[in-house]
Amino acid sequence: MQAVMDAILLGALLVAIWEWESTVARRHWPKLAPLALAAGPPTALALVSLFTPVPVPVGVYGVSLFALWFLARSPWVAVGCAASALGVAVTGLSRWGMSPHLLYALITIVGAGVIVCVVPCSRRRRIPCGIGYFAVLVALTDALRVNRDPWLDIAVTILVAGMDAAYVIGRSERERSFALQVQRAEHDALTGCLTRHGLEAWLRERAREGRPRGLVIACDLDDFKWFNDTFGHDVGDEVLREFARRLRAGLRPQDALSRPGGDEFTAFMAEVRPEDAGAIVERLHQAVAGRAFIAGVGAFDLGVSMGWAVGEFDEKTLAAADQALLDSKRHGKNRASGSRGDSRVAAAGEVPRVRLGWLSDAARLLWRYWPTAAVLTDAAGKIVAVNPSFERLTGRAEPDLIDRNPSIQASGHTSPEVYRDLWATVGRCEAWEGVLENRRPDGSLWWARECIVPVRLGDEVVGYWGTLVEDDPGAHRSSA
Repeated sequence: MQAVMDAILLGALLVAIWEWESTVARRHWPKLAPLALAAGPPTALALVSLFTPVPVPVGVYGVSLFALWFLARSPWVAVGCAASALGVAVTGLSRWGMSPHLLYALITIVGAGVIVCVVPCSRRRRIPCGIGYFAVLVALTDALRVNRDPWLDIAVTILVAGMDAAYVIGRSERERSFALQVQRAEHDALTGCLTRHGLEAWLRERAREGRPRGLVIACDLDDFKWFNDTFGHDVGDEVLREFARRLRAGLRPQDALSRPGGDEFTAFMAEVRPEDAGAIVERLHQAVAGRAFIAGVGAFDLGVSMGWAVGEFDEKTLAAADQALLDSKRHGKNRASGSRGDSRVAAAGEVPRVRLGWLSDAARLLWRYWPTAAVLTDAAGKIVAVNPSFERLTGRAEPDLIDRNPSIQASGHTSPEVYRDLWATVGRCEAWEGVLENRRPDGSLWWARECIVPVRLGDEVVGYWGTLVEDDPGAHRSSA
């Protein structure tokens, strides 16, 4: 019974110190918490041995060391080893004086320290019973020495090891579960970027180091809603993941990338000088928009608009970057603008658009009296010319169509498989023919038999022209 009472007192003492460190010290004194975890248990055991009648076997110090092996990082494990050796030395001198037993106790605890400091951290999870095994070993060898009641020491050490092993394993599971919940709360499940909550935590961490400042870049995928509606959310998710991967690859490990929502992303790069910001943004824009996005249904050229500002990481700088992003979109998209308008990355689609100038002018002349509805787009899918028949058929005037995507008239009911087939066909530079359901401005639905042909200039596709003929809705009612 005496062994049980002593073990409960010592085991509860260790658990109380570890729990206090976890729930109180980490919250209020985070910098001192590791020290409390490492030096607290051996200090408390030494005080109990010196000022109470409860005996503290050397094996209990070994138990606390093995527990520290699971709970702390390597530098603090060494601190715990030193504190344990000091505690054993002080209590041993008080209990035995200068004796062989004191020397043995010091050798034993130093040996335990060598084990926990040398064995790699990756082995921690493989030996959850190590605490108990070592405690039994220490207690048995302890019994061969000059303890007045060695069997009591054995029983106390084994019982304390069992209690504290259960606590350490339970705490490890609890912390792993909590870390997983924090990871899910702070990181977007689709792209791995920081959520708003995660960004706030990142900014708080930077604020502890001083007032963080640097480059803030607001990004937005151009016409991504149309892309999502056309090809489906699965393909859209592939593109978002690839975009985040490209952008993250261009950032430094200490930078942050957040996804406030949808196709919006914001990058934070600390300690960037204003004179370097333009070149950095230009490099990032080229990295994300300089080549096609590869999805399950083919390759797609998507524009990316960016706005940036340099300043402290606060709402004012973020608002300036967002305003610069709006300026990029107002001036043609697929470009980057600084908050003072002092930087501009040329839009990737401008060169093909210029090459289409002569063709769009010719199309307007040739198609003016053509009874078949016709439309011409650039390589990015923006309408550059329509004929009067197209205006009459769709119910939309040319000014409302120029620079818009033909999906403006989509009904939203056509199967994504149809669009995948469309883009796969034109991606092979072949003409596509099929039927699509459309919607006029008044809300009426109608079917069109369409033919879409890639326009090539040398080896490069610079646009698409298409013809539309209204089809019998009855033949497609079941497929709608």
